[in-house]
Amino acid sequence: MKKLIAQITLLCGFWIQAQEPTFKVSKIVDNGTAENRVNFVILGDGYTKSEIPTFIKNAKSIANFMHQYPPYSNYASYINIYAVEVISNESGTDEINKGVQKDTYLNSGFFHEMDRLLTTDSGKCTATAARHVPEFDQIIVLVNTPRYGGSGGAISVSYNGGASANMNIHEVGHSFANLADEYTYGQENVPIKYEPHQRNVTIETNRNKIKWNKWIDDSTPIPTLSGQGYDNFVGLFEGGLYRPKVVYRPQHDCMMNSMSSNFCKICKEAHINKFHQIVNIIDTHTPQFGQLPITDSINFYVKPVAPS
Repeated sequence: MKKLIAQITLLCGFWIQAQEPTFKVSKIVDNGTAENRVNFVILGDGYTKSEIPTFIKNAKSIANFMHQYPPYSNYASYINIYAVEVISNESGTDEINKGVQKDTYLNSGFFHEMDRLLTTDSGKCTATAARHVPEFDQIIVLVNTPRYGGSGGAISVSYNGGASANMNIHEVGHSFANLADEYTYGQENVPIKYEPHQRNVTIETNRNKIKWNKWIDDSTPIPTLSGQGYDNFVGLFEGGLYRPKVVYRPQHDCMMNSMSSNFCKICKEAHINKFHQIVNIIDTHTPQFGQLPITDSINFYVKPVAPS
């Protein structure tokens, strides 16, 4: 199925992309064929040709951090990571509020009022990834700027400064696992009328209707107060989705709340469910479909993709 989707993507975009350059691709984490793995593709933006070694170093740093960070570390065997050496004409990225404009291939920049919101041309990113790694599952864009910033829509974007590995994990949480921000500032006075679609936030206070109710011990109070002995448990902690009130999150802290933390149990579960949507845990098997021999003795063999 992945192969068919990749072929359709290539055919639909072929006439648009015919004149686009081809960049070198490095498979920096190889755990099997692209057909049955979660394929992360790291694209660089704002790296000139002479800065490509820096991009590869940055991409490998991101890959190494992911492989040490749960649940990616537990499901490392499910993951391939590719680095596409995208070359820009100029180094850096646009900073509109500072009057800085750079000629970069993926048109990244700080274009918005929010100081740390770093975005790219998502259409060009998707076309570039599809052209180089047709079976990609998630795009990560690493922008060559020391200015702190990122974003996490369909495509994960982060700067390449000191905390970029943590920011990348946070933004991939949005893009790959469809998680919401759990911090409590940014839209303090904006009302919320409907139940959020993301797995890790809710406006529901009825214990039996909470999305993650099966994770909540009967003895855990609802709502759940921080600092009352339940911080390591799943409960219903007030604050999330940029609002200090009305919206609730599963645990006291999480990577989607503060980037120095681990993912909470609910966010880990969302990642694991996504891994299993993409990867068939039976990697290979014999006999193949339609090849069942008619004999007195048949040998069956299954090789699974196993988490650690």
